[in-house]
Amino acid sequence: MRPATQKQLSLISSMEQFLGKTFKGTTVKEASAFITKHMEEYQREQDFVFEMVYNENSY
Repeated sequence: MRPATQKQLSLISSMEQFLGKTFKGTTVKEASAFITKHMEEYQREQDFVFEMVYNENSY
């Protein structure tokens, strides 16, 4: 099996920080599964943080 790509690992690192989840895999397939499983929640969290920062800075 091929190891996870640097691009995948970079995204996963950001996802782990936002979501408090931990990636324990090593392969492209495992990385892809992790990303797919958590992407929707990650995007919601990013949107929430953006809104909080944007609204805070608009006052």
